[in-house]
Amino acid sequence: MAKFQKKILLVGDFGVGKSSLVERFVYSRFSEEYKSTIGVVISKKEVEVDGQLVKLLIWDVAGSREIAEVPASYYRGCSGLLYVFDLTRPETWQGLADRLNTVRAMSQTDNILIIANKSDLCSREQIEQILASIDLPVDVVTSARDNDNVEQSFYQLTRRILHDG
Repeated sequence: MAKFQKKILLVGDFGVGKSSLVERFVYSRFSEEYKSTIGVVISKKEVEVDGQLVKLLIWDVAGSREIAEVPASYYRGCSGLLYVFDLTRPETWQGLADRLNTVRAMSQTDNILIIANKSDLCSREQIEQILASIDLPVDVVTSARDNDNVEQSFYQLTRRILHDG
């Protein structure tokens, strides 16, 4: 099996659940306790995707209302991103297209998955209404608490990275 190393970033507003997604994916755990990330926390996990062993360097970037506030150096060498928003907080998805344009420009990659997190706090009808109100397609709806689609998010991004080069 070939072995690759890929750097991926989790970006989005503070409190949207980026750290919880990483904790669930890398360590199979979830905590109700909110801890604000300062700067960046880097985790590692090896996954097998389409017969290829990939070491993911997962950069959990401190949340910010302004994506442009994330240091440009964090994006350097990035293979892909998970852009995470909170289904319970409209301000985290409003202006999503502009935010994604900034992220694309800074990261110089189109390997970006849009993640709607905290589905456990909304009804199916609420989720459908929220997704319909957003101008862009959301790639995955997740719940770190319930472990819904967390692995799928990371695997889907990794697959996209491997197939895009």
